[in-house]
Amino acid sequence: MSAIAEYLIKKGCFVSGSDLTDGFETKKLRSLGARIFIGHDGKNVFGSDAVIYNSAVKPDNPELYAARKLGLPVFDRVAFLNKIADGFSLKIGVAGCHGKTTATAMLAGVLRQARKKFLMHLGGEDIDCGNMYFSGNDIFLTEVCEFNRNIDRFDTDVSCVLNVGFDHADCYRDIEDIKNAYYYFLDRSDFRIVNADDEYLSRYGKDALSFGLYRGDIIARNVSLNGGMPEFEVKYGGKDLKINLRVYGEHNVYNALCAIAAGKLLGISGETVAEGLERFNGIKRRFEKTGYINGAEVVCDYAHHPTELSAAIKTMNEIKKGRVITVFQPHTYSRTKALAEEFAKALGAAENLVIFRTYAAREEYDEAGSAETLFRRLSDAKYYFSEESELKKYLCKEAKEGDTVLVLGAGDIYDIVKGFSSSYR
Repeated sequence: MSAIAEYLIKKGCFVSGSDLTDGFETKKLRSLGARIFIGHDGKNVFGSDAVIYNSAVKPDNPELYAARKLGLPVFDRVAFLNKIADGFSLKIGVAGCHGKTTATAMLAGVLRQARKKFLMHLGGEDIDCGNMYFSGNDIFLTEVCEFNRNIDRFDTDVSCVLNVGFDHADCYRDIEDIKNAYYYFLDRSDFRIVNADDEYLSRYGKDALSFGLYRGDIIARNVSLNGGMPEFEVKYGGKDLKINLRVYGEHNVYNALCAIAAGKLLGISGETVAEGLERFNGIKRRFEKTGYINGAEVVCDYAHHPTELSAAIKTMNEIKKGRVITVFQPHTYSRTKALAEEFAKALGAAENLVIFRTYAAREEYDEAGSAETLFRRLSDAKYYFSEESELKKYLCKEAKEGDTVLVLGAGDIYDIVKGFSSSYR
């Protein structure tokens, strides 16, 4: 939503908006000239020509009610994103249960290096470009979210799918249901890019440009980790192309391969693709070093699905030099309940594990999917904390010079820990 708002400001529109809290994005938009309200009130929409809302906003929201009563045009986020995308010559969408923000930003880096005219619309924050980049109206590049079946409503010319996994149990019945949503997304595109190593995408029956570590049209060879950062080679245009990434974890090889495949489809030279990827510095909250507690380095990662947790914990175990204190905040009750066994397995590899209260997002309390219930299931977890003060007291007492505090979760845990961390060792 904030990326759409920033784009509209750059196009000369007057933008106002509301949120429940005044965070990084609202402050950034205010600095760009947007009028920001904290809290939802029907009077906030007075004077507007149109109202745009996201999937988390409920039908009885007072601003939606006021907008409809006033007869204003009302668009949900996907509908309005489609309107923006229609003004571009080529639409590229990157989807998948994991990695779509990083892969989209990597591809944006390649497009910048190739001096393409494009708009990047991102769900996260590129360290260098933020969540919106605009240089012209040739290519529209966005990550495509599967939540609330939004993926069913966004059509692209080029569709990329990184992986298929069960998530959003409040929206999908089972793995087959979400797999079919990804297949439908691919079916509607003129050109398709898929991960050939993925169990479900490998069975996608229609023509697609594929990539992988083990099979596919574009295969990563001689993969190694240099200080936790992947290096590998691919065949590109008949030549061996060497790729050196600046982000941690072998899982990022797949994200890079997706960007490489898209670059090849767009006719971008191998040298330009490699340079674009090597200049990519990462996404905020994706294994981001955010500060220190008593000299212990704090690393934050957005991981909130068992597969993502496994990747983050594995990466930390590969690069750690001392003791690791792991803090995990579950994100939504429905996800925690539906994937309880998978969470237990993934978190079993974490050191000195602490569970923090659930970030409920849009959901009502459900004990079966609560952080407390997950904690009781984890025999190796040391503590459960429901209050910020308890977590702060524990970390400030426990963390020592040489330790690493690994903070996992997609909720407010990031801001909470940053709030009592220091910028200096």
